Amino acid sequence: MRPLSTSEFAIRPASPYTDTALATSELLLDGSPTGLIVTGAVLEAAVEWQGYRIAFLTDDIPFEDMLRIYMFDAKMTLVDAAVLGAMYSTGIFSDLSLQPPDALTFRFFGGIVWRVVLLAEREFALPFLSDPRGVSRKFKFFRQFRVEGKPQPEEARSTSSQSGTVTQTRGTMRVSSASASSGDLSPVAPQFATDEEAEAYDYWFRQKVQISLKDQRPTASHEEVMTTLRKIIETKHDISGSDPMRS
Repeated sequence: MRPLSTSEFAIRPASPYTDTALATSELLLDGSPTGLIVTGAVLEAAVEWQGYRIAFLTDDIPFEDMLRIYMFDAKMTLVDAAVLGAMYSTGIFSDLSLQPPDALTFRFFGGIVWRVVLLAEREFALPFLSDPRGVSRKFKFFRQFRVEGKPQPEEARSTSSQSGTVTQTRGTMRVSSASASSGDLSPVAPQFATDEEAEAYDYWFRQKVQISLKDQRPTASHEEVMTTLRKIIETKHDISGSDPMRS
């Protein structure tokens, strides 16, 4: 088991995100196009294991990013795939750790460490019942990897994040229980349950800022951005009633 470098495994844009479709990317092996198109905009990591390649991609959608795990065999045939995420819950991929002989762990959402167990042979799995909450797959009865984890409810994570003192971590802030109980929660500063989550968010945010600074495309006005976000929400969730962004 080993991580793959970007010269060995990479992606390039195939189609951009639109109001009706997610972004897609073409897979590259050793710098050469494969013709394989998958959903996802950012390659977070890639790992090789017993001739298999496992790729982690995110959609790069503000406020509701999803993590897509793809497993390919030696001939680059897709043998299994899963999606991690939840509505209105932005994940941040971080802390990838390889655990030979057949497992790896990472953080994404739910306030926990997720674990993926790779399988040399397919195993039987009941659709919708064999995976933890927050994990989805196409309807089938077999899988080539297991996803293990029990994401904490938002209430539990909020309670956990309120037990401690105010600390500053690379420019991000965590709030103590005293501040929470007194109603002094900042509407701007994000709160995190652990230093690791704060650091991961800070790294993600700084990367986004650097990408934006290097972007040569014309800037968009606040009105244009808000209009686009409303379309994304309405299209993605078929909102026909109240919209919190229209208040």
